[in-house]
Order: sequence, then structure tokens, then C-alpha cells
Amino acid sequence: MLVIKTAAGGRIMMRELSEQMLMHPHGAVQLVDRLSLAGLANRMPSENDRRSVLIGLTPRGGPP
Repeated sequence: MLVIKTAAGGRIMMRELSEQMLMHPHGAVQLVDRLSLAGLANRMPSENDRRSVLIGLTPRGGPP
């Protein structure tokens, strides 16, 4: 959650999250799935690249 919180604008691309956490992309997806189920993070489409998904924290997860 700290990686997401400290990202520019409080959002990070899934690809960047996996790179910064030194994880395989599918591991980052599973992590975000668990954060989403717990109400701590959410996914949103990227405004710049339709193929990308941005991850941000919910108010419960700690706003940036």
C-alpha cells in the first residue's frame, strides 16, 4: 500500500506496481484483488492508455 500511496497522484499502473515490488505481474494482480476485496484499493482505467489499469487507494486504505 505504501508503493501506491507514494506514487505520483496516488495512483500507479499495475505494471509499475509489479516492477517496484519485484513481483511477477500475476502476483501483483492477485495482491490488488485482495486489497480490493478488503475495500483498501480500487482499479480505474488509465486516461492515457486504454490498455493500462491504474491502482489507487480508497479512503479506507489511506488517501494519498
